[in-house]
Amino acid sequence: MFRKCFNKLSTKIIRNFHAKPKRFERDFPPAKNILAETINGNKINKTSDWKIIRNQLLENKIVYNEKSIDSILLNHCIATKKYDYAKKYIEFLHEENIKMNLGSLGKYLKMYYSMYYDGLMHEKDEEKILQIYEDILKEYPVLDSITLENLICALSVTTSWKKSKDLLTQCKLTTIPTNNSYNSLTTSAFRNEDPELGWELFNEMIINNRSPQNITYESILNELKINASQSIFIAKLEKFFEVLDNHDLQFDKEIAALLFNILKQSKVKGIVSKITYQGICVKCKIKLDETKLTNNEFNDLKVAFLNEVVVGKNVFCKTTPEELDRFKSFIKNMGQFDVVIDGLNTQYSQGVAQSPQVTAALLSEVVNHFKKQGKEILLLGRNHMERLPTKNWSFIKRNCMIFLTQDISQDDPFILYCALHSGNDTKIVTRDLMRSHLFLLKDKRLKKLFKRWLIQNRLHLITAKPGTVIFKQPLKYMITPQKNENTWHVPYIEEIKENPKSIKYEWLCIDLNKFN
Repeated sequence: MFRKCFNKLSTKIIRNFHAKPKRFERDFPPAKNILAETINGNKINKTSDWKIIRNQLLENKIVYNEKSIDSILLNHCIATKKYDYAKKYIEFLHEENIKMNLGSLGKYLKMYYSMYYDGLMHEKDEEKILQIYEDILKEYPVLDSITLENLICALSVTTSWKKSKDLLTQCKLTTIPTNNSYNSLTTSAFRNEDPELGWELFNEMIINNRSPQNITYESILNELKINASQSIFIAKLEKFFEVLDNHDLQFDKEIAALLFNILKQSKVKGIVSKITYQGICVKCKIKLDETKLTNNEFNDLKVAFLNEVVVGKNVFCKTTPEELDRFKSFIKNMGQFDVVIDGLNTQYSQGVAQSPQVTAALLSEVVNHFKKQGKEILLLGRNHMERLPTKNWSFIKRNCMIFLTQDISQDDPFILYCALHSGNDTKIVTRDLMRSHLFLLKDKRLKKLFKRWLIQNRLHLITAKPGTVIFKQPLKYMITPQKNENTWHVPYIEEIKENPKSIKYEWLCIDLNKFN
């Protein structure tokens, strides 16, 4: 949990906010100005002109060498969208009998991927991609994940796109496929009217903690209207919204504009709206579902969480049976708490560069904040927290119950279950969105209950100074698509502000009872 607590708000909420696919790497060397000046200072009308440029650069032996020069030059041409230069450079290499390594071939493949999305790829380019693919497989029976990504991306924009599915399977043998690998193949599936495969890959991508890019959302929305009657279109549209809801995803205003236009073309009424703090749409006046769980819903979640997450086979590979037994005994004998504090997450909520004295004082202020309110407090953390400055640690021990896990343990499940065990109104102090534990709940209904419970009960620490502790208060509704009275309310990211980090949402109010 240590490594997940920093910048979690920014990286996780924006996990679905990728404006454009990452089509190439800008890994220029430190002397990139020399590279640009050398290329711009020479005319490249024929392949032999590249020999002069290549030799000039190789004279700078500190920066360039025979192993990296081809990849660097190709990367520069692709990054500056000088695709003709890149093609001439490849021709030059063939004429000089200079063999490209996998790194250079990868850049070459990524060039075609970029060309496709710039509308510049032709039939001969597809033939070249397939030839490179065959050559690589013939020479290299085992491929690294980077080369597999390059091949998957390039093949995904050809008529032989399904070959990239086998490559994705091969990649999964050794690692989790990259964001680009998942997005390029998922996009291709929807673009080629194979939504069954597209949704399979989309869900797998999210489960593997990869993020949908805009090209993927665009392909999903464009597939909705292909040869679809009004009823089929609406069924597909609702499935899209349900998937977003299930995975707690939001897209950006570029995708919202595309969705708005598709709704207009399909004669479905949709308008831009806002949702009040109380969860009411300012346009249609419909109130969104409240996040608070009923007693039955809460009990179902508590039991499932203990069985599937806390003692599940996937979570406690980094703890011991003895520690788990100790935790069960603690739970059995513990009382009711108003607040459960994620100790390590809270301690480092203002950054890891702070000294132990600063982080310990911060944690003490949070404990003191709730103690002044007469709250019963439980703090969960790691064993090494006992080495905090004596003054602060003594104050914390006097004013709250404490349960510490081994330093190698995953303490998130302990924290969540203690909060659940303590009651439906118990608040949990953490900046962690706990997404990984959501995926361990197998039942779709339970996943939704967990999200609702966490939204309602999680207190996000903004600042903690002597005498001043400020939390971001929980919303009364979920920022995910939801349907009420045959009307969908779909959130999208209107703006992201950096200082302080915050996200402004707008909503589409889509009335399925009314057609334009």
